[in-house]
Amino acid sequence: MYNTTAVYLNAGPRMVAKNDDRKVWSVETTDVVFLGAGFSRAVDENAPLMPDFFRGFSESQFPALGRFLSNCFESAESANVEEALSTLDQLVASPLKGLHPFIDECRSKYPDVRREFDSFVIHRLGGLKWHSSNWATRLLSQASASTTVVTTNYDNLAERILSARRNLRHCGPDTDCPHCKLCAIMKSNCGCSESSAVGEPPWRGSLLKLHGSVAWRMCKNPECFSGRRKCIVPDSHCRIVPEGKCECCGEPSRLAIVAPSMMKNFDEFVELRRMWVAAFTALKEAESVIFFGYSFPPSDAAIAQMLRNTLGESKKLQRIAVIDTNLAGPVARLRKCFPEKHHVDGRQIALTHFEVPVDRSCPKWYRSSDEPVEMAANGHS
Repeated sequence: MYNTTAVYLNAGPRMVAKNDDRKVWSVETTDVVFLGAGFSRAVDENAPLMPDFFRGFSESQFPALGRFLSNCFESAESANVEEALSTLDQLVASPLKGLHPFIDECRSKYPDVRREFDSFVIHRLGGLKWHSSNWATRLLSQASASTTVVTTNYDNLAERILSARRNLRHCGPDTDCPHCKLCAIMKSNCGCSESSAVGEPPWRGSLLKLHGSVAWRMCKNPECFSGRRKCIVPDSHCRIVPEGKCECCGEPSRLAIVAPSMMKNFDEFVELRRMWVAAFTALKEAESVIFFGYSFPPSDAAIAQMLRNTLGESKKLQRIAVIDTNLAGPVARLRKCFPEKHHVDGRQIALTHFEVPVDRSCPKWYRSSDEPVEMAANGHS
């Protein structure tokens, strides 16, 4: 990649534009790549964003969720998923019990709505595809063995792309596959696992999913004899398993995702803490970070604070790149993660912009490597 404009974050909140056509960004030499929904949309045009997440929604297939959406919004399809789940959480926790039948119904039907939401997520994301010729696919595939990839996406595109690169060593203590490293991190300190975490530090070169995944499941049986109900189990081949069963007790398992609302409840998925700890450390140690398609939404207060406590306080950070279709919003929200008085007096952190066409077609600034990217046709090798 190359840039036409570089912007600098100084000790204060001011930003000074500076042209620098000689500067070249490379994913291969980037420490952390942070992916949002915009990355998935660039890979597959059918991947949802927050505003169109319920596109193609069928109220007959998801009646409880459909009734809630149609009562709170103009239509189910027009509902923003972040606003919808934030509304649901607030109505369930509000002091309005007994004042209106619909609000009482939200309380009583909450488990059904959440279960149908999980099912719709699988339905919505299950058919996403990636192609090795796609520019966003090629860009991510250039990540090196030491590039850590962090994502808030539920879909399994990133892991399929990263683990499909040829000549990777899968599984085992010497793996260089980001998804295999993710699996090892999830299973570390797990009572029912015989595997141990990969080498030190385990987060380097791994894939870290902060909000869960459609390819992760947990046992629903509170009496599971192997303790598997407490463990999130990522599918070793990055596959979506809609109706998986626990390997230990044979009872149904549940999807391990955290809903994108302002009242995210991570308590039910305590193992996600490992993802957050790893991401926190990776960002704190990073000299360079790329944000691709992440809009820094207000509901992600935990991530905003993590960025303030890592990038905003970092003594190592030198440069940041933002890749998005609309740069103004993400860049403005990113700036808020940096304190007014930066603790490194006089040091400048370069912030480079890469704008993507609205139709997510290959941008003019992208220059692919002359060397072809070798990838397996069916994902995880």
